[in-house]
Amino acid sequence: MTQPGIRARLVALAAVLITLWSYAAYLTGQDTADLLRVRALAETLGQPIDRLVLGLQTERRLTVETIAGAGSADTALVGAREGTDRAAAEVRVFTEGHDLRLLTADAVRDRADELVRRLNGLGTIRSQVDAGQLDRARVVDGYDQLVDVAFAVYGPEWGAYESDLAADTRTVIALARARELLAREDTLVSAALAGARFDLAERRRLTTLVSNQRYARGEAVAALPGERQRLAAGPPFTDLLALEDALSRTDTANTVGGITQEGWRKAVDGVLGALHELVTAAARDSVQRATPGAAGLVVRTGAVLGLGLIAVLAVLLSWAGLLRRLTRGAGPLPRRPVGAAPGAAADR
Repeated sequence: MTQPGIRARLVALAAVLITLWSYAAYLTGQDTADLLRVRALAETLGQPIDRLVLGLQTERRLTVETIAGAGSADTALVGAREGTDRAAAEVRVFTEGHDLRLLTADAVRDRADELVRRLNGLGTIRSQVDAGQLDRARVVDGYDQLVDVAFAVYGPEWGAYESDLAADTRTVIALARARELLAREDTLVSAALAGARFDLAERRRLTTLVSNQRYARGEAVAALPGERQRLAAGPPFTDLLALEDALSRTDTANTVGGITQEGWRKAVDGVLGALHELVTAAARDSVQRATPGAAGLVVRTGAVLGLGLIAVLAVLLSWAGLLRRLTRGAGPLPRRPVGAAPGAAADR
């Protein structure tokens, strides 16, 4: 083969080698970036969002109880508002920060910015409530929209990396959503108990909420380990099921079926607390399981990027040396006649 032909083949092989290494480096680096981004999001935004949602849930219930009972904001409601404000301040810290690990999560930051903008209007809702300008339905709708915007922050970026961590993250979010459905049900029933009435529209809404909440909770719990699934079938949950069934069997529109505020509060608080513990435990376990995997992935990425690059450069350098030797050669190798002895050409 002539020198130009050899050079062309070496260049083609070098291009193929560089392309394969670049593709492997991209895939491995993307996996690492996705995993680290999910972990960073959970640490910097996931926990503040969870606390904010809990604060909004408590404030929503106490607000509608106050309206239903025709009372004014009491100490419990004032404390709930302060708790919500502290959680909102944590979310604002994220939107004002510049975490380099989250440069690829612009969509998450945009949704968090939208949440902060909506939270800025919370003071208006509170003022109208205190002035008696809002009814229960409008108050509930206002708080529901805020919680929906908070949950919207959890986008596909939280589960982009297809791993156990991503699956665990989706389970945590599903549990939190199931808890929100129960919190909305709690708000509706608590308001009815405070006002000693339950109209047909509220009863229809309750039926829908109970159905959706049970389904969502069942789907989320099914993804938990066996021992945690058994916890979700314990006494707090069975007590709540009994009360929900009693409410659904009540024939008179304006009655709450003999259920007391104390009985309802004990049952629903038990389930809300249990769901929050499941969310917290699932999030903690996912981080613990992901830590060794993250370390291994970083090591593998370093091997592909570092050792792989060294190997590619070594091969390319050896080929470059071969090309230089060919270029400096005196010409094509001598050809011996057919049938001549191996050393004949040299003897001449």
